[in-house]
Amino acid sequence: MNPALESRLATIAMVATFLAGAALPAQASFTTFGAACLQGQAIGAANLPHLGQPFGVRYSGLIGNSFIGSSSQIASPFLIVGLSNTQAGSTPLPFTLPAAITGGATNCAVGVSPDATLALSPNAPFPFTLNLAMPSDPAFVGLALHLQWFTVVQRSIVGGPSTVHIVTSDAATAVIGP
Repeated sequence: MNPALESRLATIAMVATFLAGAALPAQASFTTFGAACLQGQAIGAANLPHLGQPFGVRYSGLIGNSFIGSSSQIASPFLIVGLSNTQAGSTPLPFTLPAAITGGATNCAVGVSPDATLALSPNAPFPFTLNLAMPSDPAFVGLALHLQWFTVVQRSIVGGPSTVHIVTSDAATAVIGP
Protein backbone atom coordinates (compact mmCIF):
# COMPACT_ATOMS: atom_id res chain seq x y z
CA MET A 1 0.00 0.00 0.00
CA ASN A 2 1.12 3.54 -0.68
CA PRO A 3 2.75 4.99 2.52
CA ALA A 4 0.99 8.37 2.07
CA LEU A 5 -2.41 6.67 1.71
CA GLU A 6 -1.65 4.43 4.69
CA SER A 7 -0.80 7.48 6.81
CA ARG A 8 -4.06 9.23 5.81
CA LEU A 9 -6.13 6.13 6.62
CA ALA A 10 -4.45 5.90 10.03
CA THR A 11 -5.26 9.56 10.71
CA ILE A 12 -8.87 9.07 9.64
CA ALA A 13 -9.12 6.01 11.90
CA MET A 14 -7.78 7.98 14.89
CA VAL A 15 -10.20 10.88 14.28
CA ALA A 16 -13.15 8.47 13.88
CA THR A 17 -12.20 6.71 17.14
CA PHE A 18 -11.97 10.06 18.95
CA LEU A 19 -15.32 11.28 17.61
CA ALA A 20 -17.05 8.01 18.47
CA GLY A 21 -15.99 8.45 22.10
CA ALA A 22 -16.75 12.16 22.30
CA ALA A 23 -20.10 13.08 23.80
CA LEU A 24 -22.08 15.46 21.66
CA PRO A 25 -24.28 17.94 23.51
CA ALA A 26 -27.85 16.75 23.93
CA GLN A 27 -30.41 18.41 21.72
CA ALA A 28 -33.67 19.66 23.19
CA SER A 29 -36.51 17.25 22.52
CA PHE A 30 -40.07 16.35 23.51
CA THR A 31 -41.38 12.83 22.87
CA THR A 32 -44.72 11.41 23.98
CA PHE A 33 -45.30 7.82 25.07
CA GLY A 34 -48.16 5.75 26.45
CA ALA A 35 -51.82 6.57 25.96
CA ALA A 36 -54.44 8.68 27.69
CA CYS A 37 -57.30 6.87 29.36
CA LEU A 38 -59.94 9.35 28.12
CA GLN A 39 -60.22 10.68 24.61
CA GLY A 40 -59.01 14.29 24.54
CA GLN A 41 -56.67 14.01 27.55
CA ALA A 42 -53.25 14.87 26.13
CA ILE A 43 -49.86 16.36 26.92
CA GLY A 44 -48.00 18.60 24.48
CA ALA A 45 -45.23 21.15 24.25
CA ALA A 46 -45.54 24.83 23.38
CA ASN A 47 -41.79 24.86 22.69
CA LEU A 48 -38.69 22.75 23.37
CA PRO A 49 -36.84 22.94 26.71
CA HIS A 50 -33.66 25.05 26.48
CA LEU A 51 -31.34 26.35 29.20
CA GLY A 52 -32.55 29.55 30.83
CA GLN A 53 -35.82 29.71 28.86
CA PRO A 54 -39.37 28.92 29.96
CA PHE A 55 -40.65 25.55 28.72
CA GLY A 56 -44.39 25.40 28.09
CA VAL A 57 -46.16 22.11 28.81
CA ARG A 58 -49.62 22.01 27.20
CA TYR A 59 -52.71 20.34 28.57
CA SER A 60 -55.75 19.15 26.64
CA GLY A 61 -58.67 17.70 28.53
CA LEU A 62 -61.15 18.33 31.29
CA ILE A 63 -60.67 21.59 33.18
CA GLY A 64 -62.60 24.00 35.36
CA ASN A 65 -66.19 23.95 36.52
CA SER A 66 -69.18 22.84 34.49
CA PHE A 67 -72.84 22.64 35.43
CA ILE A 68 -75.46 20.55 33.66
CA GLY A 69 -78.94 20.67 35.17
CA SER A 70 -78.64 19.58 38.79
CA SER A 71 -75.13 18.16 38.46
CA SER A 72 -71.73 19.79 38.55
CA GLN A 73 -68.20 18.79 37.68
CA ILE A 74 -64.91 20.31 38.81
CA ALA A 75 -61.80 19.18 36.93
CA SER A 76 -58.37 20.12 38.29
CA PRO A 77 -55.30 19.14 36.22
CA PHE A 78 -51.90 18.55 37.87
CA LEU A 79 -48.61 18.10 36.04
CA ILE A 80 -46.50 15.29 37.45
CA VAL A 81 -42.76 15.81 36.84
CA GLY A 82 -40.47 12.85 37.36
CA LEU A 83 -36.88 11.84 36.88
CA SER A 84 -37.82 8.29 35.86
CA ASN A 85 -40.27 6.57 33.54
CA THR A 86 -39.25 3.06 34.64
CA GLN A 87 -39.49 3.16 38.45
CA ALA A 88 -41.44 5.09 41.11
CA GLY A 89 -39.81 4.14 44.40
CA SER A 90 -40.04 0.34 44.42
CA THR A 91 -42.92 0.25 41.92
CA PRO A 92 -42.15 -0.49 38.27
CA LEU A 93 -43.64 1.92 35.71
CA PRO A 94 -46.00 2.07 33.98
CA PHE A 95 -48.74 0.74 36.22
CA THR A 96 -52.50 0.92 35.71
CA LEU A 97 -54.72 2.68 38.24
CA PRO A 98 -57.65 0.59 39.52
CA ALA A 99 -61.08 1.38 38.05
CA ALA A 100 -62.30 2.45 41.52
CA ILE A 101 -59.87 5.40 41.36
CA THR A 102 -60.55 6.29 37.72
CA GLY A 103 -64.33 6.38 37.90
CA GLY A 104 -64.52 3.38 35.57
CA ALA A 105 -62.17 4.78 32.91
CA THR A 106 -59.92 2.00 31.64
CA ASN A 107 -56.19 1.94 30.95
CA CYS A 108 -55.37 4.95 33.14
CA ALA A 109 -51.65 4.37 33.55
CA VAL A 110 -49.06 6.12 35.69
CA GLY A 111 -46.05 6.49 33.41
CA VAL A 112 -43.72 8.80 35.36
CA SER A 113 -42.29 8.93 38.87
CA PRO A 114 -44.09 11.56 40.99
CA ASP A 115 -41.06 13.63 42.01
CA ALA A 116 -42.86 17.00 41.75
CA THR A 117 -46.49 18.06 41.27
CA LEU A 118 -47.62 21.37 39.80
CA ALA A 119 -51.24 22.54 39.53
CA LEU A 120 -52.73 24.18 36.45
CA SER A 121 -55.14 26.93 37.43
CA PRO A 122 -58.77 26.09 36.59
CA ASN A 123 -58.95 29.65 35.23
CA ALA A 124 -55.90 29.26 32.96
CA PRO A 125 -56.37 30.84 29.53
CA PHE A 126 -56.57 28.62 26.44
CA PRO A 127 -54.35 27.02 25.20
CA PHE A 128 -53.80 25.54 28.64
CA THR A 129 -50.05 25.80 29.23
CA LEU A 130 -47.94 25.51 32.36
CA ASN A 131 -44.59 27.28 31.94
CA LEU A 132 -41.64 25.66 33.69
CA ALA A 133 -38.46 27.66 34.33
CA MET A 134 -35.50 25.79 32.88
CA PRO A 135 -32.17 26.11 34.71
CA SER A 136 -29.39 28.10 33.04
CA ASP A 137 -26.51 25.93 34.32
CA PRO A 138 -24.96 23.93 31.42
CA ALA A 139 -24.71 20.92 33.75
CA PHE A 140 -28.44 20.38 33.09
CA VAL A 141 -28.03 19.89 29.32
CA GLY A 142 -29.24 16.39 28.55
CA LEU A 143 -31.38 16.04 31.70
CA ALA A 144 -34.55 14.10 30.91
CA LEU A 145 -37.77 15.22 32.62
CA HIS A 146 -40.71 12.81 32.41
CA LEU A 147 -44.10 14.52 32.42
CA GLN A 148 -47.74 13.48 32.69
CA TRP A 149 -51.04 15.20 33.44
CA PHE A 150 -53.30 13.78 36.17
CA THR A 151 -56.76 15.31 36.37
CA VAL A 152 -58.78 15.10 39.57
CA VAL A 153 -62.49 15.16 38.65
CA GLN A 154 -65.19 15.78 41.24
CA ARG A 155 -68.79 15.19 40.18
CA SER A 156 -71.82 15.89 42.29
CA ILE A 157 -75.58 15.95 41.99
CA VAL A 158 -77.58 18.44 44.05
CA GLY A 159 -78.89 16.55 47.06
CA GLY A 160 -77.03 13.41 45.95
CA PRO A 161 -73.66 11.77 46.22
CA SER A 162 -70.36 13.27 45.18
CA THR A 163 -67.63 11.25 43.49
CA VAL A 164 -63.94 11.95 42.95
CA HIS A 165 -61.75 10.17 40.44
CA ILE A 166 -58.44 10.59 38.62
CA VAL A 167 -57.74 10.31 34.88
CA THR A 168 -54.37 10.44 33.15
CA SER A 169 -52.99 11.82 29.89
CA ASP A 170 -50.35 10.22 27.75
CA ALA A 171 -46.85 10.93 29.09
CA ALA A 172 -43.77 12.61 27.61
CA THR A 173 -40.03 12.87 27.99
CA ALA A 174 -38.50 16.34 27.62
CA VAL A 175 -34.72 16.55 27.27
CA ILE A 176 -33.15 19.92 28.16
CA GLY A 177 -30.99 21.28 25.36
CA PRO A 178 -28.44 24.08 25.25
